[in-house]
Amino acid sequence: MQDKIQNDMMYGDKESKAILSNLSYQFFGKVNDPDTTKYYERFFEIIKDPTKSISCGHNLDFESRITTGEKEIPKISADVFFRLKQGEL
Repeated sequence: MQDKIQNDMMYGDKESKAILSNLSYQFFGKVNDPDTTKYYERFFEIIKDPTKSISCGHNLDFESRITTGEKEIPKISADVFFRLKQGEL
C-alpha cells in the first residue's frame, strides 16, 4: 500500500484504523497524498520552537516591543515526506 487513503478506500475508516494500529512495523517513505503525510507526522515527537515578534511604533511614538514565546511543532514535518525520492525511507 502506498498511501493511507488506499487503505481507507479498500477497508473503510474503522477497519483501516484497526489494521494500522495492529501493525508491528511501519515504514514511512515518499508519499503524494496530504492525508498520508499528516498521518506520518503524528508518529514523531513534538518539539518546542522558540518564536520572537518585534513591534515598532510609528509617527512620534518610537516605542518598540519584543515578545518571545514558543510553539509546538512536529520534529519531522509533513512536507519532508513529499520531498523524499522513490525508494527513500
